[in-house]
Amino acid sequence: MSMAALLGSDGFDVRLFDSAESFIAADETPRFRCLLVDWLLPGMSGATLCERVAALDRPPALILMSGTQFVDDRLPRQLAPDVEFVQKPFDPEWLLDELATICNRPQ
Repeated sequence: MSMAALLGSDGFDVRLFDSAESFIAADETPRFRCLLVDWLLPGMSGATLCERVAALDRPPALILMSGTQFVDDRLPRQLAPDVEFVQKPFDPEWLLDELATICNRPQ
């Protein structure tokens, strides 16, 4: 919720989903320019969601967040190579800059 508030206060249109399954059920992927996904979700993992979305034609940008320390930091890239992986905690200014860059890309 605090991340949604941060992004909303910076002018981003934010939509929250309580699970990967609820996101898939909404069937709105084409309307998004970027998905910010947590690794740990109830039900389907964030990594699995990112893999599914990355396989679509013209997927949105994907940022997968995790507070988990990986022994091999390449592990998330092996699971979803087109996903930008970020370790929590991260600098909120980095996220705002990254999203501004993503949202200014032509589609």
